[in-house]
Amino acid sequence: MKKQSLLLTFALLVFSIAAKATVITVSNSPISGGQYTDAQTAINAALVDDTIYLHGSGISYGNLTITKRITLIGAGYNPTGTQFVQPTIVGSVSLDTVAFTNPVSGLHIIGIQANDFSTYNPINNVHFERCAGTFNYVRGDGWIVEHCIIYSFYCFSTPFSSRILRNNIIYGSGAISFNGATNGAGMLIDHNIIQGTISYLQYAVITNNVFTFSGIANSAGNSFNTYNNNITVNTVPDAIPLTNNSGSGNINNANPATIFIGNVTSAQSYPALLNVNWHLTPTSPGHNAATDGTDVGIYGGANPMLNLTGASTLPQMTELNIQNPSLPVNGTLNYQFKARKQN
Repeated sequence: MKKQSLLLTFALLVFSIAAKATVITVSNSPISGGQYTDAQTAINAALVDDTIYLHGSGISYGNLTITKRITLIGAGYNPTGTQFVQPTIVGSVSLDTVAFTNPVSGLHIIGIQANDFSTYNPINNVHFERCAGTFNYVRGDGWIVEHCIIYSFYCFSTPFSSRILRNNIIYGSGAISFNGATNGAGMLIDHNIIQGTISYLQYAVITNNVFTFSGIANSAGNSFNTYNNNITVNTVPDAIPLTNNSGSGNINNANPATIFIGNVTSAQSYPALLNVNWHLTPTSPGHNAATDGTDVGIYGGANPMLNLTGASTLPQMTELNIQNPSLPVNGTLNYQFKARKQN
């Protein structure tokens, strides 16, 4: 029996017990077993509300198109602490409602590293967590994107009443942008680290973030938003709230050495930003300074960033030892494994 096939079997057992739904395992690793080797084939075969687990291999699964409501889970973008620490990598993930013939609301994607996640028609109630990549053409209502490493978050100007972008690191120069001035009255941007501009967004609530870039005032079309309890670093002479915006409790141009334990004197890109300690220093003015009484930044809020691995809460094997690798016909394989639940 191949070692990693045991991991997939273990994952299948855990999910079957916990979720009581069909779990499909996929692995493109030559040393690992899965029900499928091709991710798109597995997605096409899945039924509504099935869970697909993409094993981490470090080998891209290619471009994917999702056409139904499923849960798609990967091993993370930077998994650590397990015997197999390869990330789950795909090319692009396209959410295309033209092909949807099944319910879509409730789509959930966890622990995937992609070049981009793109939406070509409005899709409601989509939940991304612990992913890494660019979000393009976000369309639809009821989106939650959290605990992700995001190059840029670009929204198409379709109407919406609720979107939450929280506890992420957004590191591209055009961090958050919209296609034309957009009424974002239902947009909450909360507890993020943002290293770029917010452009063409209006009437949004922007709270408890740390902005770490110069030129913040160049955020075109950014007006009528409410900025509360944010911190800016390295933004002299710009300060928030910007012109035509409002808010209070913001700390502008704080000393970088007093904010993060890590040395953040300039923009950090992926994957280098994974090596920065983004926790607040003991003397940081961001301690307990958020609107909810928690810390400002990604480690505050009701659902703080737990780590920078992207690993899901799926129990994962940390060690596997085969005790008798040579077996006679009809022999018994003896093995020991250790596993732990992820945060």
